[in-house]
Amino acid sequence: MHGMIVTDGTSEALIGNCLYFIKSDASTAINARNVHEEVNFGRFSCQNAGILTVLPALQQLLSKVHNPAAHALRNWGALSETPHGKKTKQIFLDSFDTFIDFINGAKTSISGAVKLHGCDSFDVASLLTPSDCLAAAANPDTVAILEDLVHHWCKEIEQVDNT
Repeated sequence: MHGMIVTDGTSEALIGNCLYFIKSDASTAINARNVHEEVNFGRFSCQNAGILTVLPALQQLLSKVHNPAAHALRNWGALSETPHGKKTKQIFLDSFDTFIDFINGAKTSISGAVKLHGCDSFDVASLLTPSDCLAAAANPDTVAILEDLVHHWCKEIEQVDNT
């Protein structure tokens, strides 16, 4: 089944192919005559990225498409005309490279994140409201289960923290 979701990315996870559109000038209305001049667009794939969907796709898009294009660009307009402009251009390119390195590091850090084991004897996801927590706290068996679970999680986090 195919479908399309339109989102700003805050409420829906990116999966599959992501098409993005960027309007360069918010004051200009878009119409059939100027859409090719006013809107930039692109696509990147978040397929087969597992839990990490956006970072690998963004890293690939920036490092394989936009960064080489920026480094290959010869005409930077007014920035190419003065020593200060040339320095500004180089600072931008260096910052772009650093940002891609940062994304790589973030991707590596997140992929090694702690994966806490679940609880078979209690559905932790059922604790949605304060009243759910109060009801669980009133049951000594549930409290014992949750204490054991949290204790186990602390040990898992300590193992990662000590590596």
